[in-house]
Amino acid sequence: MSTALLTPAELAEMLGLSVQTIYNLRSNGGALPPAIVVGRRVRYQLSDVEAWLQGQYEHTPALQEAKAPHQAGPVKRGRPSKEEAIRRRLRANNPDRSFPLNGAPLGSEFPHES
Repeated sequence: MSTALLTPAELAEMLGLSVQTIYNLRSNGGALPPAIVVGRRVRYQLSDVEAWLQGQYEHTPALQEAKAPHQAGPVKRGRPSKEEAIRRRLRANNPDRSFPLNGAPLGSEFPHES
């Protein structure tokens, strides 16, 4: 077990980051190796940093694509439009009918009966 302790500045230099980024990651719960706090000083054990770095390797892109969930698109935020609210209400009140989600005007969902 290595007893060498690194300062945040030494860790930043080792990782190619700024010292401020190390402090920001630490305060925001970012991905960093486990730290040792001695009084008000933060230190990183060299063996912990090396072990942490070994776990940071990315997997092959083929594996990432296989594990990535399919995303339909960006999630719309905020209040629904009037048309979306009406469509949602129609779908809730008529579960046995299908209503188009986008594109078709509202009047096209109900055929005119003669």
